[in-house]
Amino acid sequence: MSPSDIDRLLEHLAAPSPVPLNRAVWSARQVAAFLDCSPRHVVERLSNQPDFPPARRMPSRSGRGSLRWKATDILDWWDRQ
Repeated sequence: MSPSDIDRLLEHLAAPSPVPLNRAVWSARQVAAFLDCSPRHVVERLSNQPDFPPARRMPSRSGRGSLRWKATDILDWWDRQ
């Protein structure tokens, strides 16, 4: 990730969210941005840890919707680490 990518990400994360945090869901990319790791690490490693919050699968036509985590679950998990 380049410095300009990081700057854009920080600006995005700092912008007010149209959804209240207690109702927000994060993709693997958003969880990864918060934890400063890759989305692949979130999906393949962290999500398999017993204390990591469970993901929910978004409905899709193919039946393999993308994963989403409740933002507050991720924040609570981080606070326990």
